[in-house]
Amino acid sequence: MRILVLFIIGFLLCSCQNTTEIKKPTWLLGKWKRINNQPEKLTYEFWNDDFSGIGFTLKEKDTVFKEVLDIIQKNDSLYLKVTGVNEKPTLFAFTKQTDTSFTAENKKNKFPKTIQYWTENNQLKAKVANDEFSIDFVFEKHQTNNLQEKIPQGKFTYELIFAEFPDRFNDSTCSIEINGNHIIVKQNETTNLTGGEIIYDGLILKHKSGKWILANTNESTNADEIGGCTDYPIINFNEKLIEWC
Repeated sequence: MRILVLFIIGFLLCSCQNTTEIKKPTWLLGKWKRINNQPEKLTYEFWNDDFSGIGFTLKEKDTVFKEVLDIIQKNDSLYLKVTGVNEKPTLFAFTKQTDTSFTAENKKNKFPKTIQYWTENNQLKAKVANDEFSIDFVFEKHQTNNLQEKIPQGKFTYELIFAEFPDRFNDSTCSIEINGNHIIVKQNETTNLTGGEIIYDGLILKHKSGKWILANTNESTNADEIGGCTDYPIINFNEKLIEWC
């Protein structure tokens, strides 16, 4: 019996040692902005140090596309996990990786079946494709003038102040998640606004007045009016509140 127990322990130890940590593409990390986009759209990819990321496309004040990205290891293989496009998360298995590129595939997925990323001349490039066609992406580092250093990162609960009412409603709050200068504002159990769960999905920018606003274009930073019932809500990090309408 003792020999059997020792054998099982030894087997488990060997199994654990056989799973080796695979090098992940560190050159992918950072904030990237697509430069070969359609003129009326802005596309970004943000990759964190833990290889979790987000990709999203803005058109004026609306988020028209969004996907959650993760590079994960299962046993001795790497996978690119894409959430938010298909009904369930989709895994693309790494089939090739170099110091400056990787290819991930899922032949059962309708589109894309292949995803390629590589770095070239300080740019991040990507291609998504199936057997019929492909889409090319070219990204450059997103220059935010170190804005994210002044913007708190993570998940928080903020108070909503409604401009049409003079008093603050302490029981009206929202849940927010900030990644870089990208923010998602969601209704929670105390919020009762029309529309869906997400009431804002876009960027945080610094207005010429020095205040932070929820807006998606550089032109909005020079707007004559902000806050209240304008198109640009004000967000206050110190007091954890958003001036809504």
